[in-house]
Amino acid sequence: MPSNTKHEFSNPFADVDIQPISVAGETVPTRIAVRVKDDASNYALAGIVGKDYQLLPNRKVRDITEDIMARSPKELGGFKNIKTLFDGKRYVDYFASSNPIASMNGKITDRTSLMLGLMAWNAYDGTRKTGFEIFALNPWCTNQYHSRNRFGFFAFRHTPGEANAIDVDDALQNISIAAQNVIRVAPLIGELRKAPLELPYIWQAKGEVKIPTSRWGDVLDRLGEEAGSHEGSVNRYDLFQALTYITSHKLSGLSSIDSGSSVTDFFLPKQGGNVTHHTSAQSVLGEREHDDEE
Repeated sequence: MPSNTKHEFSNPFADVDIQPISVAGETVPTRIAVRVKDDASNYALAGIVGKDYQLLPNRKVRDITEDIMARSPKELGGFKNIKTLFDGKRYVDYFASSNPIASMNGKITDRTSLMLGLMAWNAYDGTRKTGFEIFALNPWCTNQYHSRNRFGFFAFRHTPGEANAIDVDDALQNISIAAQNVIRVAPLIGELRKAPLELPYIWQAKGEVKIPTSRWGDVLDRLGEEAGSHEGSVNRYDLFQALTYITSHKLSGLSSIDSGSSVTDFFLPKQGGNVTHHTSAQSVLGEREHDDEE
């Protein structure tokens, strides 16, 4: 098939396989090719990876994620699927708890509560570890606040050589860590309501968040709606809501995750290293507890 053939991928659970790579009739022993079927049932190259790459189909990742969610604490009320993204290489499935786990003002209501979100990740091109990223969901507007820096990414631990032998206990422990991350951030989001919004801050946000320039008209329109929904002057939370509304509902594809993360990182900058895996998430929680004591 010609290399310039355009492939469409609407089924994240399409067939996928691994094939050896040959150059001039000679097999390349250190690399293998990952292929996935497109909407026309033709195999397309998803990535060239190392020979030790362990293929874990998206369907299996979804099954593992559902198993983990089914074993999560009952207080979460189970999880519901929000949306699924797949570009032929990378796969992301969004889920959110049915029950809120935190509040921006200390009292859980529809407008101030936050739910725990899980984004299950997989990558056929080897660019992302299989696991889940945490986000917070505002159930009132279904805006998603996601940031690896704030909430964490947890790679699935598995038996060496057995990619599908996931350590479920470890995953459940990490969900608990992630929930604490969301709970600790909730009051900081609430504080944005108390901060007046000034023009220099808007210009600063425009320079730092990864929102396409063409979308800033939509952002300002949404800002007007947010400001008009409450009494008092416009505040930083209004801008935060406007930007996360655009990244959650108006941007498409996997780039929306990068844009959304830049918004959360701008409004809720975290001191210290990123929360990106099991041990660092726990250590950051420990650091926060130490800071609170001081």
